[in-house]
Amino acid sequence: MHTEKKMDTLVPIVFKLPDFNTNTHSTARIYHEDANRLVKNIEADMVYIDPPYNSRQYGDIYHVLENIIDWQKPKLYGKAMKPQDRSKTKSKYSTSKAPEAFDELISNINARYIMVSHNNTAHKGAGRSNAKISNDEIIKSLSKRGNVKVFSEKFQVFTTGKTNIKDHKELLYLVEVDK
Repeated sequence: MHTEKKMDTLVPIVFKLPDFNTNTHSTARIYHEDANRLVKNIEADMVYIDPPYNSRQYGDIYHVLENIIDWQKPKLYGKAMKPQDRSKTKSKYSTSKAPEAFDELISNINARYIMVSHNNTAHKGAGRSNAKISNDEIIKSLSKRGNVKVFSEKFQVFTTGKTNIKDHKELLYLVEVDK
């Protein structure tokens, strides 16, 4: 028997352009591009990095946000209603090339401080859930730039019930970049 799924609301979602105050002299900038390319062209006081943790591509999960930025309105397919061509949102950070991409990113950052958010799931869950960059690889890359401080916090792991990850922690790495 086929049952039709219905949305829990019939109220339409309306996206509005934020009211920007153009009279301020803010130096804030918003970028929409590959971080590994971007860091070669900017400098900052602090760079905060929150790379994908595992093999699940962010573009597959956050494609609605990507579409709001691009405003392409692609045709959507399948149960998850994803755009068919997601090639431009695929990330090396969700593949075995993640440590290499991360090291390249860190080496090209022009900032006084680098902060990285990650977790300790490198070898704890099912294959797809394991982090693609280990804590040792993160520290190795960051140590090339300065002294690394690591802060940790116990955190409830996100799971669909297929994995049992014990002692899950969210980690924050901070580096004051050597001059």
